[in-house]
Amino acid sequence: MVAPHEEVINVVLAEVLRRKLGIDAIPESQTLKHKRFDIYLTYKSIPFVLEASYEENDAENDAKMRLEDGLIDTATVAIHYDPKEFDSKSTLPEIEGILETREMKIKVFTSGEDVSGTLLGYLHKSDNLEPREESGWILIKISDFSTLLDSIIELMINEDVIGRFVTNLEDEISIFVRELSKTINNRSDSATIISE
Repeated sequence: MVAPHEEVINVVLAEVLRRKLGIDAIPESQTLKHKRFDIYLTYKSIPFVLEASYEENDAENDAKMRLEDGLIDTATVAIHYDPKEFDSKSTLPEIEGILETREMKIKVFTSGEDVSGTLLGYLHKSDNLEPREESGWILIKISDFSTLLDSIIELMINEDVIGRFVTNLEDEISIFVRELSKTINNRSDSATIISE
């Protein structure tokens, strides 16, 4: 048999995150720059991007690229879907069952760097979580995804990623206001010339 397309798993994963954990997750969303995120999510008002693949390198490269391309300033999570786990699973309930019962392999990137090793220390501080590591990947159940995101936020605060995100946002707003002001002034100048 054949494993389902990754996009199908992404849609199911986003739905599980939304329905079971209350996380605002949008699968297969397109950016303003016509790039596609596998899953875009907002947790505690902080944006995250999940990039998933049956190929470890593909998931990692896509997660890094989203940061390098400036499509997200906070964090990306690479997820490796084990094709053997999903082999011959064709219905949405079967896919959901795999996602809910098996551990996912993840890596986390901020500022273009793999921070999974550092994050593992934060996860070990969590009361009800026993994270494991396998070949540089963190193994985690979907039911612990909120704890994962809380730990990523804590790490980003300690590493000042959030501060840089806010500064970048303020810079973008300033540029927008400046350009808008120029446009308004140009239109005012044009109106004055035309009326004279």
